[in-house]
Amino acid sequence: MSLHYGTIEGGTKSQQIRFLKLPNDIHNQYYRYACLWEPNRIQFYFNGYLIGQIRLNHYLASYLNADMYVVLNQSFHNEFLQYLPANMPVYSMEVDYIRVYALKP
Repeated sequence: MSLHYGTIEGGTKSQQIRFLKLPNDIHNQYYRYACLWEPNRIQFYFNGYLIGQIRLNHYLASYLNADMYVVLNQSFHNEFLQYLPANMPVYSMEVDYIRVYALKP
């Protein structure tokens, strides 16, 4: 789970990362991932369970008033690449659906 913010042009591009240990059979079935974005925090859910959150301080919140986008990928953080086997099979990612809701003001 990660939150990317800032700009390359302004030299402020950065990210907040929360690591998640996934089940060993992650590739055998669909799972539900969710994110609840509130004014003071962003909470992350896995199959309905809260698994982490990022508290938004004044600095972070100043970047999150811009348009935001959902990005789905199956990337690895650089520090874990060394642990991948040389003969690791190629995986694909199948997405059943994506829903985006807005909270009532």
